Amino acid sequence: MIEREKSGIEERIGDLEAAQAKQKQQQKEVIDNLKKSLAEAQKKARQAQEDFKQLEQGFKDISRRTGQHQKEVEQSVREGRTELTEARTILDRIRKRAVELGTQELTYCSHIKGECALEKERVAKEAEELEKQLVTYVKRVRELNKTAVRLRKEEEEVESQQKLLTKKGNKATDAHNIQLALEGVTENIETKLKEAEKEAEKATELEALLGKEFKRLRTKKVNINKMSQGVLRHKAQRKLLEFWEKGFGNAGIKSYMLDSVAEILNQKVDEFTRFLTDGEVGISFQTQSTLKSGEVREKFDISIVSQAGETTYTASSGGERRRIDVCILLALSELTGLHGKLPNLLVLDEVFDHLDREGMNRVVALLRSKLLGQRETVFVITHSEALANYFERRLLVTKESGISTINVAKG
Repeated sequence: MIEREKSGIEERIGDLEAAQAKQKQQQKEVIDNLKKSLAEAQKKARQAQEDFKQLEQGFKDISRRTGQHQKEVEQSVREGRTELTEARTILDRIRKRAVELGTQELTYCSHIKGECALEKERVAKEAEELEKQLVTYVKRVRELNKTAVRLRKEEEEVESQQKLLTKKGNKATDAHNIQLALEGVTENIETKLKEAEKEAEKATELEALLGKEFKRLRTKKVNINKMSQGVLRHKAQRKLLEFWEKGFGNAGIKSYMLDSVAEILNQKVDEFTRFLTDGEVGISFQTQSTLKSGEVREKFDISIVSQAGETTYTASSGGERRRIDVCILLALSELTGLHGKLPNLLVLDEVFDHLDREGMNRVVALLRSKLLGQRETVFVITHSEALANYFERRLLVTKESGISTINVAKG
């Protein structure tokens, strides 16, 4: 049973070790995957950080250049617009004055009641001067218009730079957000990695179960060792007991002792069976038996033969068994005087009970004719009143209130 329990424990240990190995492999795979994910996340986070730094620096450079350029362009636009407005105002005044000079009213003199040559010459000079100013300012206005166009392009370029700056700023913000997200992912992975490593390092439930099973296994092995030693002792004792079992059995001392008296014993038992059964039953003592193979072995046995042939003790009737018992008993009692005188006392305790009347008659006749001649006293103990009536002297034993009383009675 302990061997089976030991095998069961060893099987459970094997299952637990397989489960533990599988768990460790799974934990290793989890840790390896987390380390790989952590390395990738850290790499992405570093790249995102570099991208953010570059975008942030680029955004600052562009922002600085764009801001300065924008200020310069705005200043130039304001100045150009002011100058253009002033030039246009002067040009309008020149044109208006030119129109005024084109009328004859400016050369008319009220004193001479007619056109004045001096005024005409002065107006002509003024008109010539205005013509020069007109050409100059027209040219200036054209230049200012070109400047205005150029400034509008510069304004558009500034607006484009501002849009680019906004995109750069958005990209930098996105890169920063990605960096923060990746840092969060990295921290999460690092946390999971620490938990996985801690879980892998500490003794798991399987480890505890394995410890218990190994402890139980050691206990079973100790018990098996102790019991094995006990088994060896018991085997040695059993071998000795088997020797004595055989020695005290039918094939041992009994057979050895009966070998020397078997012939006499068979003569005695034959004498008693002839007297008690009229030769209807034959009894013989055997100290050897022959196997089917022809081998002869030491074995004490009693052979019973009836008129119907060889039979067994158990196959005989109740009356026959009682007569057989009496014959064997008396034959064995005869052996006590084989090497000397028979004891002068013979006690037969309920030996003849359950015999039929014919059996009782034969037993009493045997006692009177043979046994009383060999022994001085024969006691026959019986509960049978019918058997007791065959004897002249009787000792009646009665028991009352726990006290036994013996009375001598005569038949």
